Formats: sequence, C-alpha cells, structure tokens
Amino acid sequence: MKELEGTGGNPEQSTAVQCVLDLFGPSDLPAMVDAPSSIDRHSPNCPEALFLGGRIEDKPEVAKAAGPVTYVDGNEPPFLIFHGTRDMTVPYNQSEILYEALRKVGCDVTFVPVEGAGHGFRGAGITPSVREIDAMKLEFFNKHLKGSPDSD
Repeated sequence: MKELEGTGGNPEQSTAVQCVLDLFGPSDLPAMVDAPSSIDRHSPNCPEALFLGGRIEDKPEVAKAAGPVTYVDGNEPPFLIFHGTRDMTVPYNQSEILYEALRKVGCDVTFVPVEGAGHGFRGAGITPSVREIDAMKLEFFNKHLKGSPDSD
C-alpha cells in the first residue's frame, strides 16, 4: 500500500512484507466489542479504548482504520495464523474474521486453532503442542523467507 509507505532513511530498501505470522492478534476492533472476553470492551479504560483515544463504539472510523482486516485487498503475502480457542484476552473471533477475509480474496493463508489454549498459548494439554507450533512456524519462515521448508 503505497499510501502507507514511510519516509525513513533507507529508500532503496523494500518495505514489502514477505510473510506474516499472526499469533492471537486483533484484526477487527469493532467485532471485539461483544465477543466473549475477560475485558469489558465498552469501558473507556479497556486497552483498545486507550489505544484509540476513546471507546470503540464512540470512534467507529478510527477503530475500523486500526484493524488489519480493513486493508485486505488480495495483495497480501502468505499468512500463518494461530489462536487459542479459549483466549479471553483477544477474542478467538479475531483470527476467524481475518482468516475468512484473507481466504475470500485468495490469499495463501493457514489458520491453526490451538485447542484449549488461552492467550499466549497458556493452558495445559493444548493441541497442537507448543513444540508442534514452533515447528510449524519454523517451516513457514523457511519456506517463505529462505525458499525451502527444510532450510536451517
């Protein structure tokens, strides 16, 4: 997105993103308001309200602009998304929404629900295990940054 380019000191370097690893990230702030959560998203003191400078429902355009799902246009790099099914900090629906938006425009996207995990993959007996998640992340980065799933 050309309009989002910065004016930093290295104009000869591309700022193009080669791939995205999304770990339980927010993607559509307005959709967080009534989703199951341990955080009252109607509060003027919730993290999103503090970030936006006001409650999500009072700043709908700013909240929409703050969500990555707003910018999905079919030109995205490959995505690998992980989200705990019991995440009560960032609602699970955030990854579902992003996955569906990316899938709809034909993006190379993989969504891995982490069964039984809370935010940060906390939880005993999560599936896939943290070790399996780490292996998937490494394979993803090797494939998209080094060109081979088996690269060191």
